[in-house]
Amino acid sequence: MRENLHFGICSSLSELASRLGKTSFFSTSNVYSSLEWWASVELMRPEIRIEYGYISHNQKVTAAIPIYFYSPGRTGDPYAADWKVDKHKWPASRAAEPWALVGGCSGFHSGFIYTSQSEAENHVQLLFRSTFAYLKEKNFNLMAPFLDLTNCRNICDSLSLQGFPAHLVNATTTLPVNFTSFDEYISLLPQQFRTIVRRDTRTILDSELRVEVMRLSECMGFLPSLWDAVEVSHGSKPNLELRCSMLNAQAKTMDNISSVFVVKDSANRVISASLYYEYNGEIHCRLVGVDYERAKPTGAYFEAMYYAPIRYAIHEKLQKVCFGIDAFTAKIIRGSELRPLFTLYVGQDLRTLDPSAAKEATSQVMNYLRSFTKNISSKSYQIPNFDQI
Repeated sequence: MRENLHFGICSSLSELASRLGKTSFFSTSNVYSSLEWWASVELMRPEIRIEYGYISHNQKVTAAIPIYFYSPGRTGDPYAADWKVDKHKWPASRAAEPWALVGGCSGFHSGFIYTSQSEAENHVQLLFRSTFAYLKEKNFNLMAPFLDLTNCRNICDSLSLQGFPAHLVNATTTLPVNFTSFDEYISLLPQQFRTIVRRDTRTILDSELRVEVMRLSECMGFLPSLWDAVEVSHGSKPNLELRCSMLNAQAKTMDNISSVFVVKDSANRVISASLYYEYNGEIHCRLVGVDYERAKPTGAYFEAMYYAPIRYAIHEKLQKVCFGIDAFTAKIIRGSELRPLFTLYVGQDLRTLDPSAAKEATSQVMNYLRSFTKNISSKSYQIPNFDQI
């Protein structure tokens, strides 16, 4: 079968979609490896040149991955208009070289799509090798951000990289929905966590909050400003125009899989809201917005961010609630598991990030993650052993 496989490049997602036709496909990880998300990135980031590498068999696409081209001094940091710029440093010694982000941009995770589960490993490894060769011809280095462990090892194997040259950059948090009611969810938490969640739910009940589930397109009148308030509280500059632009782009491509959990107070005022996307039996948190002055004494933030999505997942019989990166203590208390995310840098000469620099970067993040988990260890929650990754 290998002799019938072909590597190609599409210059737009519409071209890739036409090649896919009505073929069903699978994502390697989550909503950030979906055609809907890739389409929203095209709208959100028009300044970035985007191409799509693909493998085809008998003229049918079997695997595909996005490629985001970055040249220092021309387009700026691809993450500048989105989350946590400080977590994505280019290698200092190679910062002036041109880089291409493979698999993800403006998301919390990255991956690729494929159409044949039985041939996925062969096709995907060929896709990575061919993409690297294509970038080498164009004098671009490869950066693969936000990879889970499986995808990271896939890339390393496909390029025959020695050892494990990626470095840990963050972790994502996931709550398996292995319960059938909210009361059962609480009962499965460790005692010290149950106390906190029950306190939250009493506060929410006493505050007479009401939750509505809406589509993103229905929330453009209030969600951008609530989100902006959260970003400002985390140190960002106010930029309501940017928030509106990004959410409008997502509404155009992802509205049908969006769920906004809108929390209103007793006066029917929106005081918090969270945006989730439902994909492959999971819901993924994209952002949360809060009116801090009105929401703080009510527990509205926790209702929007955690409890309303959990109830929704139970009702819809979903498999997981994915809360995303950072704020680990709050998420672990509410039952989440940590899953490490890696970034892999590969130069045109197959040089990877200096091993000592990769080790130092990984060590810093491990210490960062442990700082959130060291005080909440219990028999019901096992701290991930990041040294064994």
